[in-house]
This record gives sequence, structure tokens and C-alpha cells, in this order.
Amino acid sequence: MQNMCSFKKGDILLEAKPFSTILTKENVDRRCEVCFCELEHEEGRKTYLSFPKTEILQCNDCTNCYYCSVECLKEDLPVHKYECGLYSEEKFPKFDATRMMIRLYVKLRYGNGWNEFVTLANGKRRGFKELLRYIN
Repeated sequence: MQNMCSFKKGDILLEAKPFSTILTKENVDRRCEVCFCELEHEEGRKTYLSFPKTEILQCNDCTNCYYCSVECLKEDLPVHKYECGLYSEEKFPKFDATRMMIRLYVKLRYGNGWNEFVTLANGKRRGFKELLRYIN
């Protein structure tokens, strides 16, 4: 039987940004909320990027989100502005899955989640709506 695939082991079949992400509870103050780059803590609570030494941005209204750049902050703002204030030290969700479900809801309800698509290698576009077909 002849191999019908035109790709080989190690080829990238799809490269796309994830639909939604969260940091695990233990990584919230250790990584950028968007790109997940590692943060280094110095001088008490002041945070800096490991390389280069740049001051980290933090959400003005909550103490749970850190960003390594203005670009990352702007990318997260459309979703974070709705979940900001839901979480305090006392109210931070016990389970990461809870935070992910809240983020998915916010992205679909208030964000542009229904209109985000990825183009597959065969040229077809797929979005969140197509995933709903597979739910029984």
C-alpha cells in the first residue's frame, strides 16, 4: 500500500494562535498573561523580565494579571476587562478549569470569539462554531 500523504514526520500541519488560554493558578504571578514569558521578581513585588530587564505591566484594577509589554496588555484587554474584578485573592477560582470556562464564556459573549477562524492546510476555514457540531 502506497503512502497517500504529501507530508512527512515533523512537518507543521497547522500553526495558529490558541482560541483561549489561561495561566495555571501557580503561574499567574510568574508569567506574562498572553505570551507566557517568564517573569523575574526583584525588590519585593516589583517585577521585571528576565531578559531584557524591563519593568512589567500589571492590570490597574486587579492584582492577578501581569504583562511583559503594552502589546500583550492590549491583546488581552478585550477579554480581561470583563473578567477583571471577578477575581481577588479571596475569590480567585480554586480550579484552573473554572477560570478557563469563564474566559471562554467572556470571549464568546463579549469578544469576537464567534468570528475567529483559522485556515487549514487544505484551505478550509474552521472556527468555534464548527466545534459545536461534535457535541452530542
